[in-house]
Amino acid sequence: MFTVDLDADARVLNHYWPGVTGGRISGQYVIGSGPIRGDLKVTDASLRVPEANFVTVTGVAGTATHRGDLIDLQLAGRGWNGPVTASGGVDLKAQNWRVTANAAPTVAGLAGALGTTGSGGLKLQVTAGGWSTVRVTATAQGAGEVAGVGFRDAAAKYTFLSENGNVATQTNDLSFSAVTSLAGSDQKLAGRWAFGKSGAASLVGAFGQKPLNVNASIDAKNVLTLRGEGLGGPLSGTLALSGVKLNAVLNPTYGAVQARVAVSGTPDDLRATISGAQAGPFSGLSGTAALDRRGLRADLGAARINLNREFRGTWQAQGLSGSGIILSGRGRLDLTGGDVTGQLEATVPGVRDTLAGPLDLNYTRQRGTFRSGAQVLTWNGDSFGVQARELPVAGGLNVTGDVTVTTALKAFGTLRATGAGVTLNATARGTSASLRGSAGGVTVLADTQLQAPYLTTARVQGADIQGVLSVDRGVRFTLTTAGDTARGVIDGDRWDATGRVNLAALRPLVNVDGLGGTLDLNLAAQGGSARVNARALGAGVTGTLTRAGGPLGANLRVTYAGAQAALSGRVYPDVQAQGRVSAQGQTLNLGVTGAYGDLRARVTGQTGPLSFSGVTLPAQPVNLSGTLTPRLTASGTWGDLNVTYDAATGLARVTGQQALTAFGQAGRVQGRATWGPGPGGSFRGAVAASGVLDQYTVALNGPWDDLNVLLSDGEGLRARGTASLPAGRYDVNVSGPLGGGLFVDGNVQGTGLEPRGTVTVTDAQGGRALVQLQGFDNLNVQAQGLTLGGQTLRGNLSAVNGVLSGSLKAGPLDVRAVNGQLRVSGELAGQTILATGKVTLPATLENLNLSVTGPYFAAQAGGTWRTCAAP
Repeated sequence: MFTVDLDADARVLNHYWPGVTGGRISGQYVIGSGPIRGDLKVTDASLRVPEANFVTVTGVAGTATHRGDLIDLQLAGRGWNGPVTASGGVDLKAQNWRVTANAAPTVAGLAGALGTTGSGGLKLQVTAGGWSTVRVTATAQGAGEVAGVGFRDAAAKYTFLSENGNVATQTNDLSFSAVTSLAGSDQKLAGRWAFGKSGAASLVGAFGQKPLNVNASIDAKNVLTLRGEGLGGPLSGTLALSGVKLNAVLNPTYGAVQARVAVSGTPDDLRATISGAQAGPFSGLSGTAALDRRGLRADLGAARINLNREFRGTWQAQGLSGSGIILSGRGRLDLTGGDVTGQLEATVPGVRDTLAGPLDLNYTRQRGTFRSGAQVLTWNGDSFGVQARELPVAGGLNVTGDVTVTTALKAFGTLRATGAGVTLNATARGTSASLRGSAGGVTVLADTQLQAPYLTTARVQGADIQGVLSVDRGVRFTLTTAGDTARGVIDGDRWDATGRVNLAALRPLVNVDGLGGTLDLNLAAQGGSARVNARALGAGVTGTLTRAGGPLGANLRVTYAGAQAALSGRVYPDVQAQGRVSAQGQTLNLGVTGAYGDLRARVTGQTGPLSFSGVTLPAQPVNLSGTLTPRLTASGTWGDLNVTYDAATGLARVTGQQALTAFGQAGRVQGRATWGPGPGGSFRGAVAASGVLDQYTVALNGPWDDLNVLLSDGEGLRARGTASLPAGRYDVNVSGPLGGGLFVDGNVQGTGLEPRGTVTVTDAQGGRALVQLQGFDNLNVQAQGLTLGGQTLRGNLSAVNGVLSGSLKAGPLDVRAVNGQLRVSGELAGQTILATGKVTLPATLENLNLSVTGPYFAAQAGGTWRTCAAP
């Protein structure tokens, strides 16, 4: 008998199973006195399942008792941050080993092994055994959270079978199921995964108040390919389990709300690009969104949300527009609970004033209220209510009444519209409605069904107008205006209409100022034409509308306030038209395209010189594009300026540089400005610009009607004060050297080329001249020894309405003016000088006669000189 002390690396056990990664085995064997006996200890051992590397156990310790052909194991360790206990044995004679293990790991440990985060607890049980053939079976239950996704009732079963180490026939499968919780809704997760090969999974339930049904296939690289439906639309993408990296495209659809969303990232740090978003009448929205540990943030330009991890936070809208409706406001949002509260402003077509007030709705309970003064809009399930109290609408009318409309197209209530010679009463009785009243002396009667086929009859009766309209297998009408009759039938794309409409007879019904002219109809089926000769609101429209095969084409000329436009092309069912616009000597090319709810325009060409209040802009190219509906916008270039315009503000915004001539001084300025027409022809907006005009440096800053102005030159001459455009008013203090040894100091006020003020001019010798201005043709000059051009000036000259009078001594020369007749005489360098003529200020000299005689030479000259002031 002898004993053997053992101290070995635990990885020697890889002879039986290649998953031991560390540890020691120590103890003693007794050999030679009967069957072999051994008592061993395992310390600090670790293992990893080769075919599932995320399954690890560390800190393994315990005992192994060896008696003959039998080995008994009792081990304990930690796996996935929780305790693991195992017992088992080996029968060397039978060539079989067996292990039973129980564990209570943490979800955080499992998630960490998968490259993400988690919380919660699990219960595991593992049985394994074999020799050349190895079988492993494991089951798990638990609840918690992985990568920000909650789960409960989780159950998984793992099966491993390896026959003689043959990988081709090896089984290494995991089946699983759980109830997950995303955004406050439950989903059923189920699947089966053959590690390193393939798998399939499904996620069925609800998410974001919509059904969720997603199927996934798993490839050998542990990447899931997703297909299915969620958030009301189709979805697709990939999810890499290593790091839980998601790339997906969603198409959420909630009734009239829809978008395309491209998502990438991990569940706790998702980024999204949103395009083609539409919410009811609001379309064309795009932007970005992020979902991370801070919460959900989305920016669609005109609409923004900022929510925390519980999907509660704030919303904001600024100029959100669609179908003529413009919304602005801000408030609180609970995305999962459905609460939307805050303050809202709404501009609604046909309503004269902006509606503004508190908003309080819940879209999950389908309840809501918006109040604007005495006006109230309500939402209650499948019904929508309007409470109007003297609501000002288009046409100078005020509407009062209460109406409820249901999603089943039923309506109940009454509305009364009055004003501008109009009294109309509308009554809704469920599936029918009627209208009774008068407009400008014209009686109006109408009855309609609110459900298909929407049978309708309407009559108008007045002094110059009688008509009948009905809806029954098409729209049929007969209209007599000022003795002329037009009649027809519009049925789908078939239009039959003939006759003349005298537009002035419609004035009591449509309340359009200056409406007049004629419309001559000659339409048949999908062809024909209509001739237009109309005027309204100071504008005139003439030309023809032509239909051939369905689309309606136009060739029209429009005049308004001195401007003219010629437009031709398709105008129905959409617009594809081109033309030219001329105004104030400017002619530009115009193109209009798109559907009526999304009309786009482009203006190109070159503007001619533009002048206002002493400022002239040169001819320069124009390249602008934008939208006409649902809101007027524009952007592009005009010369060297970048230009944008948005009807929400009514202001054009320009940046860049601009060549110009101001009060006779040419140069270039650069900076930024906003501009829009104001009341009474004034300008709205402000400017911040600087530049050079001839020898002067100029800086402008402030609103157009109160500009701070600074002009200076290199010699130190400065003019500082205020100006107002377009009025052209200014008030500036002038000081500094004029050159030639002269200095100026004073104040000049006025408008355009009508300066007023008092300016003193001095020289270094103490001479001075006082200039009093009442415009360039009304002035007074008092010279008191001022030296100018080497000559000393003394005397007084004045002008009234351009007529010069007075006398002035200029060195040896005498200057006299009587009623505009000028006489200059004297002797200079021995030569006698005599000049006569007529002077008219600011700059006209007529009938000049100049005579110079003396010992050196004699000369005669004459003529007329005129110059024009700068525009």
